[in-house]
Amino acid sequence: MPSNACESGELALAVEDLVALAEREGLTGISITRNGRKVSVCLNGAPVAGDNALSADGGDGPAPVCGHAIRSGFVGVFHRHNERSQDFLVNVGDRVEAGRVIACVESMRVMNEVIVDMSGTLTEFLVQGGEIVEYGQPVATVSPDD
Repeated sequence: MPSNACESGELALAVEDLVALAEREGLTGISITRNGRKVSVCLNGAPVAGDNALSADGGDGPAPVCGHAIRSGFVGVFHRHNERSQDFLVNVGDRVEAGRVIACVESMRVMNEVIVDMSGTLTEFLVQGGEIVEYGQPVATVSPDD
């Protein structure tokens, strides 16, 4: 916590700068660590997803996930396409319905589907095609319907 009013004012300016940067770059959220303190900002009222919420001590951990996190059910290689096509299954900005396949995780030469568990707009992919993902790792975010 800031120890005085001057430090509080500097923190407020830093947060304003983070918000401006996130908006300018079209991000749903941004996180920065300076001098052992971590500040995270999520835009458009998007909540920070449960397991990725930051601890009060500002400890290093995964970046916050803004919106509803879609998690991998498998350990393996992440792909935005299925085994039958090289076309992306969905793109950022697409409206998705609960139960829709948005990606696949290849594990032991088997393509396992990553399925959206709520309807909304796909806001972000958190990993790139070809990256290794862990079980339960957030791979995308969905902004719920209003």
